[in-house]
Amino acid sequence: MTFIEKWHSAVEEKNSILCVGLDPGEMQKKKEWCISIIKQVFSYAAAIKINRNFILDLSRAETQAIVAEIHRYNLLAIIDNKLSDIGSTNEAAFHHAAVEGFDAITVSPFPGNIEEATRAAHEKKLGIIILALMSNPEFATIKSAQVNGKKLFQFIAEQAKKSSADG
Repeated sequence: MTFIEKWHSAVEEKNSILCVGLDPGEMQKKKEWCISIIKQVFSYAAAIKINRNFILDLSRAETQAIVAEIHRYNLLAIIDNKLSDIGSTNEAAFHHAAVEGFDAITVSPFPGNIEEATRAAHEKKLGIIILALMSNPEFATIKSAQVNGKKLFQFIAEQAKKSSADG
């Protein structure tokens, strides 16, 4: 089953498009905190998105336990890497995300290799979500930037669609 098929199934089952972001910050028991939040929101959400930078200090086993808990409640597990690099580096990150059990990964389009990254993620059976528009206030300058007569985020979204990215 592709990520998109899994997504549609989760949305239908949960009657929700909610994706809950987990950013555990600096705390003692990150794994337990993540699992606690998952247990509180599973009936309302279709997916859980974990910010990679906040769980770098967790072991692979701890990360896999969180992902297993996400899947236990029929939610999709997305690793919010915001990966932005060349092919071989991306492939290494895709490998680890797949081994950890994630369903999808977020990727920044700025290296210009959306098509290559999409192909590599799909080879690992991972969905790929390309960052096109961000909500932080500092993004305002980039948000209004233009490429080939289009707003940058529209250009990126078109490239993602053309490359068969999942989002």
